[in-house]
Amino acid sequence: MRVVLITRGAAGASLVTSAGAEHLATVAVDAVDTTAAGDSFAGHLGAALAAGGELREAVTRALAAGSLAATRVGASESIPTRDEVDRALAARR
Repeated sequence: MRVVLITRGAAGASLVTSAGAEHLATVAVDAVDTTAAGDSFAGHLGAALAAGGELREAVTRALAAGSLAATRVGASESIPTRDEVDRALAARR
């Protein structure tokens, strides 16, 4: 399957597959430092896919992780855990 994923910072991401295109929203936060937001996004996306997760859900998790990272100052210390991402996603449902 061919996939195009465009990250758009606070505006979320665009996901394009053979099934069509869609915009996925991120978790709204008050950002203080975006240093590790992209790294958090990539790491959580990869982890979710490696665990067998569905692409759309993996991108949604990655967006939440990137958002949470932006709420903390610094690099590695700002990367959220899986539990923190789970809580953020549960709070917005």
